[in-house]
Amino acid sequence: MFYTTGVFGIKSVAYTSRLPVKMYNRNRTFTALSYRICGECYFYYEGKTVVSKAGSVTFIPSGIDFIRENSEDEMFVVHLDAYGEELWEDDMQDITVLDMGQSERIYEMFSQLCEEWNKKQQGYKSR
Repeated sequence: MFYTTGVFGIKSVAYTSRLPVKMYNRNRTFTALSYRICGECYFYYEGKTVVSKAGSVTFIPSGIDFIRENSEDEMFVVHLDAYGEELWEDDMQDITVLDMGQSERIYEMFSQLCEEWNKKQQGYKSR
């Protein structure tokens, strides 16, 4: 994943625990970055299959229609507004999964981000 230009604004940060589900996602107007704590998820789009397992960081750009099929899982997810997407490299246009190998440091960073987001003052939001 190579990012050289553009800006992200944070829309929301959350911890989520989900039951198994298969669902269609379309017309998403936000970009997502997540860290999967446990479980796994399959993304099907444009004839491709991408798998996110425990310890993975997953990037999903806005505008991609996909089917998501997940086992029972837990993850931190950051929803982002992205500006300058037209300047992104080609590999930023796809769902991308980086296997972080159950990194304690990555878990701590997402956990701290979620904690800080939840402590923010009422009325705080990205522009």
